[in-house]
Amino acid sequence: MKKTTILKTTTILRKTATFWMQQLRFAQANLDYLKYSTGRTNIDQKRLRTLMRTQKSQMEQCELAIHAEDLKGRAAR
Repeated sequence: MKKTTILKTTTILRKTATFWMQQLRFAQANLDYLKYSTGRTNIDQKRLRTLMRTQKSQMEQCELAIHAEDLKGRAAR
């Protein structure tokens, strides 16, 4: 592989990993807020549990994407 191709690939992988890290932090913040909202009487608890499951799933997907990007980066080297 040419050096410029490797640099471009590395830059793309960094940007992608950064995107997934941002998404992970966003999902974690949402989950933290939902946990904080648990027990409040003005919030439908069933809906709240559903939203919490969704945020946990989003976090898992982000973690898998970050891991996949890491593996891609290692394979490109």
